[in-house]
Amino acid sequence: MAIHNRESFLDNIAEQLGRTRRTKVESPVYSVHPQERVFQGATQDELVEKLEEQCKVIHTSFMSTNLETLGVTLRTVLNDYGVTKVVGAAVA
Repeated sequence: MAIHNRESFLDNIAEQLGRTRRTKVESPVYSVHPQERVFQGATQDELVEKLEEQCKVIHTSFMSTNLETLGVTLRTVLNDYGVTKVVGAAVA
């Protein structure tokens, strides 16, 4: 998908912010990486349990399924939300 007038739009935003447009952004370098150790060593089942627990904390629905019942589970969720149309894309 082409973005029309992208350059002029970004130039205009930078001007409104009172600065020159940034064309290169460097990722920050952190001294510690706790996200890499949080659930280190947990099994896949333990990770699923933790996800389910966290979903309860943040009042989010959690539904577990397997490949055989994926279609039925997906239809159930979509029906529960009143979804009538879905747009999807194939992933290679």
